[in-house]
Amino acid sequence: MTKKKVLTLIIVCLFFVMINSYFNSESTTIEKPSEIVVPPAMTVSLMWDYTTTGGTIQTSPVVADIDRDDDLEIIICGADNRLYCIDSTGSLEWTYICSDSIQYSSPCVADLDDDGTFEILFGCFDNYLKCVSHTGSLEWEFNTGGDVVATPVVADLDDDGELEVLIGGTGSLDGIFCLNSTGHQQWFYGTYAVGQAVGIADLENDGILEVIAVDQNKISCIDYDGSSAWTATISGMSTGLRAPVIGDLDNDGTDEIITCDFGLKKVFCYSHLGVQEWNYTTIDNKAVSPALVDLDGDNNLEVIVIDYFDYGNVYCLNSTGNLVWQTDVGRGGRAQPVISDLDNDGTYEIVVSGMNNYMACLDHTGGTEWNQSVGGVFGWSTPCIFDIDKNGRLEIIVGNGMDIECYQLSGIAASGDSPWHSYQCSIFNTGNVDSDGDFLDDITEAYYGISPTSMDSDSDLLNDGLEVIIYNTDPTDIDTDNDLLGDNAEIILGTDPHDPDTDDDGLSDSEEIVLGSDGYYTDPLDPDSDDDGLNDGAENTANTNPNDSDTDDDLMPDGWEVDNSLNPLTDDTTLDPDSDGLDNIGEYNNGTDPQDDDSDDDLVLDGEEVFLGADGYITDPLDNDTDSDGLTDSEEINTYETDPTQADSDGDSLDDQEEVTLGIDGFITNATLADTDGDGLNDADEYTNSTDPTDSDSDDDSILDGEEVVLGTDGFITDPLDDDTDDDGLTDDYEIDTSLTNPTDSDSDDDLLDDGEELSLGDDGYLTDPLDNDSDDDGLLDGEEFSEATDPTDSDSDDDGLTDGAEVNTHLTDPLDDDSDDDGLTDGEEITLGTNPNSIDSDGDLLDDYTEVNTTETDPLDTDTDDDGIDDFEETVIGDDGYITDPTEADTDGDGIDDATEITNGPDPTDPNDPPTEATPLFGSLISLIAFVSLSLIIILINRKRNR
Repeated sequence: MTKKKVLTLIIVCLFFVMINSYFNSESTTIEKPSEIVVPPAMTVSLMWDYTTTGGTIQTSPVVADIDRDDDLEIIICGADNRLYCIDSTGSLEWTYICSDSIQYSSPCVADLDDDGTFEILFGCFDNYLKCVSHTGSLEWEFNTGGDVVATPVVADLDDDGELEVLIGGTGSLDGIFCLNSTGHQQWFYGTYAVGQAVGIADLENDGILEVIAVDQNKISCIDYDGSSAWTATISGMSTGLRAPVIGDLDNDGTDEIITCDFGLKKVFCYSHLGVQEWNYTTIDNKAVSPALVDLDGDNNLEVIVIDYFDYGNVYCLNSTGNLVWQTDVGRGGRAQPVISDLDNDGTYEIVVSGMNNYMACLDHTGGTEWNQSVGGVFGWSTPCIFDIDKNGRLEIIVGNGMDIECYQLSGIAASGDSPWHSYQCSIFNTGNVDSDGDFLDDITEAYYGISPTSMDSDSDLLNDGLEVIIYNTDPTDIDTDNDLLGDNAEIILGTDPHDPDTDDDGLSDSEEIVLGSDGYYTDPLDPDSDDDGLNDGAENTANTNPNDSDTDDDLMPDGWEVDNSLNPLTDDTTLDPDSDGLDNIGEYNNGTDPQDDDSDDDLVLDGEEVFLGADGYITDPLDNDTDSDGLTDSEEINTYETDPTQADSDGDSLDDQEEVTLGIDGFITNATLADTDGDGLNDADEYTNSTDPTDSDSDDDSILDGEEVVLGTDGFITDPLDDDTDDDGLTDDYEIDTSLTNPTDSDSDDDLLDDGEELSLGDDGYLTDPLDNDSDDDGLLDGEEFSEATDPTDSDSDDDGLTDGAEVNTHLTDPLDDDSDDDGLTDGEEITLGTNPNSIDSDGDLLDDYTEVNTTETDPLDTDTDDDGIDDFEETVIGDDGYITDPTEADTDGDGIDDATEITNGPDPTDPNDPPTEATPLFGSLISLIAFVSLSLIIILINRKRNR
């Protein structure tokens, strides 16, 4: 037997168990086993904790799936002005922040607007009762006129199907407010300040609810409409009564009211008429209400109460007020005892939290099962007992100091029922007993129409409280969604107990898990059990097998055949209903429509696209533009003759559609030819270079665009959009082919003249060689000649025997003037003679160079050519001496006396016959000197001879 068949058999058996329970259900009552099973040792440990932002938590948690996401939330008010929503793993979901502190007012949860999710009610010191949605947003608030310290309570007081909210007032209006589900006041009952939760009861068992309120020393019984039924005053020095709890202690069919006080240290029991039936005096004051439970299974309720602060006695009183047992746990506190069968042994455990920082667990006889040290500031928060992780074992959630803590139980296999699992017994905080231990008090059970004495009123194997708190199913109906599948079975299977067709496949959940009218078992959580594209309900209509994706085994899924109007019950693979050359199996394999011969509407038949037909291509029959180039396959094949499978048929990097239309490049090119104009540059490169892909020579310079863009045979890369790349006045082709100049350099020879200027009679009026920077080789660049106005084609523009370059750069003469100094000698002659071509009188003797060279034949570089002491100019003119002498002869008359001596002593220097009459002073001096020297030598010789 296959794994699937075994699973199916199990599901079927489970279903028939549910059906049998459905049709043979009877209300059951709780029965305690006659024999007590000794449980294994039970221990407790911290599972997780969440730390709030500060303060000591003085409220009690409540547990519910407030957002109906199948995960439980913990709701508690912190001491930091915040309402906390924590998930079952201890992670924060959201907070709501109040403008003032929250103290003592524990939250209450209820679906006030009947939308399937819970609202949360709590009081704040800003005078308001708050109503917050399951997402943490404020829905409404009500001003009580003073600090709200009381815990809100919810009940359907007037039995109209709508819940009312009750809250005590402690400010300018002391008493009880009754509000409708939208926060509008229905009535107000005035009394003293009410800081405690009210109790809700049907005291006389007449189907009419009463509200029980306590203040400092008075109990008030208020009818459902806000009128007074009776009041009872407690005598003595009571400083405040605790929230009342209600149950039928004596089994007379009417309820009793149990409360305790802070000053008198008493527990009080009052009848339904307000008559005190008994009281019991404890050791210490009482700061919190008692709890009610049938501890010993004798069908009579016991009262469990704990001392406050200084003492730690837990008392168990019977229904007549007598002490059954008393256990000291160290110190008491403000936390109400909570009661559950933690270890599923058929007896109840009592969990108390004391201000000695211990949480204690007592058995039903008062014996201690365990003590857990918790640290922090403990004893202010009543624990809430619930199976938050749904593992069958209860957890304990409690506020401790500024922490929210969750404790887990170990050493046990499972937990049992919980007759008093949280503050004031249940989520509505009514203070009424929970007779069947299903997490709902008896008054709340009446609201939902379920039995207070049966944990499972509809016998669907789901606890009534869990149906209300977690699953939101109808606890009075075994099959909430009427799909013939019990609620518990749906939860086990994972189907939605509120939806008869969880997977919306057209088949009810029960139809899917049993062999129903369709004859098949299918998955109620999967609309298409066989994943053939046809949901299970549609398969039923089509008579196909919902567990076989291909009922007719023709290799085409049922869903595809039905969607495409084929027969899923017969093999029709080879048929071709649309006559497109592609049979049905071919259409399925290619994803085409077997009823449409052209699935992609590209004017090419599907068969032609799939096979290599007359067009020579295999294209995509589901895409009218196979290559996504902007042209339909038909346009490519029939109009442009391009390749419909290649976006760029000619491989020029331009899509075919871009080529055949005026696209971004602005040209229509040949989509089958990479280089439309044959210029060596493909069309995409033309777009990149902004050239015309339809013109091989975009700039008309007789050079192909491709040759210009790449380093071709001409050796240059030029601008294909400019016929004169270097702007020198010569076209690129002329420079390359004719002048042989560089088309990318306006001055090929770097002579400061553009190539075009050199090859034309331009501004300089000359034709020079653009490849020779000094066309006449005179040492001047052609451009410099233009600046100097010399002839760049004539090395010696002024024909003075000097090159223009030598004149400009060496001699600094005028290259346009053959005699720069106008002395009669050309610049070249002067350079040859060594005279200064820029000075007419090189030696400064007042004779110009030309006269000295050509007339006087004197040295133009020497002022006294004959070194006779007379300047050349003085000798050539009748000057101050009155003579013209020969400047080239020191003794003009040849008389043995130089001209200067003759002029000085008076004889004529031009007359050889005119010597001087007496020795010149110079001559006499010379004779005297000779005589003196001779005489001195004679004296020296005589003296030497004597000395011998």
